[in-house]
Formats: sequence, C-alpha cells, structure tokens
Amino acid sequence: MYPTPYNKVRLGAIGALADRFPDAVVVSATIPWATTPVWPRLPWSAILEKHFTSDKSWPGPDVPISMDPPELRDLVLGSRAIFEALAE
Repeated sequence: MYPTPYNKVRLGAIGALADRFPDAVVVSATIPWATTPVWPRLPWSAILEKHFTSDKSWPGPDVPISMDPPELRDLVLGSRAIFEALAE
C-alpha cells in the first residue's frame, strides 16, 4: 500500500530490520514530517526521507503526500531545533 496507512507501518518491524542488518540503511517513507520531534527517539533513525513538490496543485500520485516549500522550511527549522536540543 502506498502511501502506507499509519496503522500498517509497523515501526517495530522496521527496527527489527535495522537490528538484523546493522550495516544497511533502513528507511521508512511513511513517517509524517510533522512527527519529526519523535524521529530521534527511534533508535534506528538516520535518514528522514520525504517527497517534495513545488506546487501541491500539480497532478501526480505523490503530490498529496509531498512537502511544499513552507513545509520543508518548517522541517529544516524543526530539525535544527532538535539537533540543538539533543546536544550534550
């Protein structure tokens, strides 16, 4: 299913894959960008992958789940804030 409904994501299974294949990069494209504050709490998280569009009125199967420029700005600012907050 694409995009995967949240109740089908199975974050535990993604974590199990990361444990089983420690040298692999495990990526989930199902995590909504708005949940970025919880992302560092997932022990296997290394990459946040998100679709981008310049215009949400464009046609295409990924456009409704893609970030637009303001959402990307919010993601970058939020990610920077989390990085600073996690600093020791």
